[in-house]
This record gives sequence, C-alpha cells and structure tokens, in this order.
Amino acid sequence: MRVAVSLEDVKKEVDTGKGDRPCYWKAENHVDETSNLRVENWLKPIRHLVLAHDDASLSSTIRITHDQGTAILRYIEEVKMFANIRDTKIKAQNNGQMPEGHPEEGWKDPLFLDHHWETEVLKNWPSSKNRSKWLKSLKELESELETAITKAKGNSETSAAFVKLSVRSPKDAVFNQKRYYEILEKRLSERKINSVDEKSLSIRVEAIRYASWKALKCYTAKQAMDLLLRSERIYVDILQHELFTKGDKDRKFNLNAHVAPFKETFDPSLEFRGFVAGGKRTAITAYSPFVYDEKIVKEKKKIWEKIDEIWTQAEAKLTLKDYSIELAMTTPDT
Repeated sequence: MRVAVSLEDVKKEVDTGKGDRPCYWKAENHVDETSNLRVENWLKPIRHLVLAHDDASLSSTIRITHDQGTAILRYIEEVKMFANIRDTKIKAQNNGQMPEGHPEEGWKDPLFLDHHWETEVLKNWPSSKNRSKWLKSLKELESELETAITKAKGNSETSAAFVKLSVRSPKDAVFNQKRYYEILEKRLSERKINSVDEKSLSIRVEAIRYASWKALKCYTAKQAMDLLLRSERIYVDILQHELFTKGDKDRKFNLNAHVAPFKETFDPSLEFRGFVAGGKRTAITAYSPFVYDEKIVKEKKKIWEKIDEIWTQAEAKLTLKDYSIELAMTTPDT
C-alpha cells in the first residue's frame, strides 16, 4: 500500500478528500472493511507468498469490540496520567531533571508499567464502576487472544505468535518491555563488541533490530496484551477508528486483531521495502537503512534476483497501482 508520505500530501488528501491514494488520515481507510490498508484485504491475494503461508490454517482473526477498544484507550490515557505525576515528583526532587540513568518518561519505563498494572489496575480497578468494566473488556480480549495464540503455536511449546491490528502492529511497544532489554543484552554479549568503530556501531544497530523483532514474539496472551497496551501506534489506530465511526451511525467499530504463527525463518537485516507508483516499481531500500551492511553489498546481485522473483509473483496477484511491499529473506539466496 502507498500512503501519503509528506505533510503536504496529507493536507492535500484531507482538505480535498480527492486522490486515490489510501492516505492513513482518510476516514474510509479506517472504517471501510474493503480498504487495502487493512491486513485482512491486502493479505488475501499474496497469502501464498507471506512468511506464514504454510501455517495459514493456524492463523486467526479476532473482531475487537467497541468496549475492548475503549478499554485500551482508557488504560493508556490513565497510565500516562499516573506516569506524568510520577515524573513530575521525581523531577521536583532533582532540580527539574530526571536522575542519570533513569527513564525520561514513566510511560516508557517497563518497571513502572509492570508496577502500575499489578497495583493500580488489578487492585483498584475492580472496585470502580467504570474501570471495572474496562478491566472486564480487557480480560475478555486476553481470553480470545489466548485461544488464538494457542492455535497459532500448534503442538509446539517453543513456538510463538505474532499479533497486530488491522492497520498496524504494536512494534513500538517492545522498547517498553523488560524482555526487549534482556534479549538485547544477550545479543550484544554474543557479538562480543570491544571497540567503538563504525563496524561495531553497525553491529549494535543490528542487535537493536534483532531484539526488537524477537520481543514481538507472544508465547502468551499476557505478552500480547502488554504489547497492545504499551503501543502508541495501537492507541492512535484505535482512537482514529473510534473518531471516524462515532460521527456516522451507519459505521460500525470494525477493527480486528490478527494472530499468526511467529516465523523465525528470516534475517531481520535482510528485510527490504519496495515502492510502486502508477503500476511501476520506483524504488527499493533496506527496511533499516541506518547502517552499512557488508553482507548486503557483497551479495546484492543474489539478493536482487530473489527479490525480483518474489516481487514479480506478487505483482501478478495484486491489482493495486500504488503500494509498498516488504520482502524478507533468510539468506541472500532464499
């Protein structure tokens, strides 16, 4: 899918309502269940090409109710309020600054978020009229996710699931989890970095991408809920959806959660994004173009040949004229 990529484009799309690009800010791309911004639609024609194609029967789609969406919004808004109160107190005791090594925002502090859930939510929400309803809705969603994740894992206890909403995934939430930092520390230890040169910088960035990818693995519904409840992307998507549907009585809250087997058979450093405009390929870039990767440069011919092969197969199935496509590889050959 191709979206408006500049503020000028966004303003033009929103102000005029014209243009055929599926701009993120246009209402129909959030509430129209046929929109190609939604995974349930763009996935269908190319399902045989995606990472989990051999496990399609293990995937699930869960309709998120309006009450569940509202509960997620209210939780995030409340925890941000409590985090701001905490941050203000800490700064007041330290000349207006956060102590060195202390997370700048409580909203992004895994320890604070864990503590808030265990104390404020589980202990105080049940006795509140409105908040008890939110907790009930969150627990209902967690139960549905547990069933879907169990299905996605198949018969393997070591398998995990990947969870996203119709439009976006909660990938930003990994930085608000303890397990991300545990994975990162282990990865850096394995790479044995002892220098501060350009190569070591590339290795560090690669380790961050690796940990970010691994931290999206959901073995349990609790882990999936942690991602959804700590994600700014998920908050904005649900808020947009609610705002766009609330003003039209004919539009219903119709966001979905998608649960699929988490596939580890690709290398995060070999992930690319291609762009198509007017039915023509216009560009391709590494998904994370922030560092120099010797492997990509050395094997660029093999990489491009494989990308071209898969991209050509996808083109034969897609009717879209403007879109971006992500292509992931296990090795430069596959």
